[in-house]
Amino acid sequence: MRDQWTAGDRKVEVPFYRRPIGRIFTDILQWFDVEQVVEPQPIDELKQIDPVVYERLMTQPAFLIIQGRKKADSGKGTERNKQNRKEEGKLNLQIRPALLRDAGAIARIYNAGIRSGNATFETRTVTVEERRRWIEQQGEHHPVLVAETDGQVVGWASVHPYRERDCYRGVGEFSIYVDENHQGKGIGKQLLQALVEACARRGYWKLVSRIFHFNHASRALCQACGFREVGVYEKHGKRNGQWVDCVIVERLIGENLG
Repeated sequence: MRDQWTAGDRKVEVPFYRRPIGRIFTDILQWFDVEQVVEPQPIDELKQIDPVVYERLMTQPAFLIIQGRKKADSGKGTERNKQNRKEEGKLNLQIRPALLRDAGAIARIYNAGIRSGNATFETRTVTVEERRRWIEQQGEHHPVLVAETDGQVVGWASVHPYRERDCYRGVGEFSIYVDENHQGKGIGKQLLQALVEACARRGYWKLVSRIFHFNHASRALCQACGFREVGVYEKHGKRNGQWVDCVIVERLIGENLG
């Protein structure tokens, strides 16, 4: 069983019937410069062959139709990605622990994420003083990192407790935000990888998070950093009056599993 995935004016058949959903998503991102992602259309043929598999696949948010252009082709998406890679190579990026003086930049970036409606159920913006107290309260076991380039903080990532019970001390729930003017330059990937390393040094054996099902950029970032999608919280909360599903991601930290 195969499905057709649209790439500009081309159609490429992609096997999906006997392959993991997450792997398909990764493969497609490798084949195309993504320009648009849309929700899946019903596949009547599969429904007739195997209704059980059909129903399971249709409930997986990672089962997508991706519209774009092949990397070998010229086009706006290709040129945009080339420019992003060029800028990424020029970045003098430093990733370091957050300091109290970073509270203003962290608040600015977080508030932009709140206003975007793509990243969090939170609707109330935060103040610089609130972020300053938050940095102080995180403690050594719950790192907060910032990405800085040319003296400007352009992203941050943090870990907070998954649960308060001591048996979950090695499981952390993470957040990551990148300045809206610096997205698509590889900053998020470097920042998330650094956070995983910081957590490994502190004895964490697993990191988890929840991502809005339509936030495909964040889902792709997590997959690129070794996270897997393990399920969906349906109608987990409302954003702008609409129910939103959340995709659950996790990554095991192998060196701490012994």
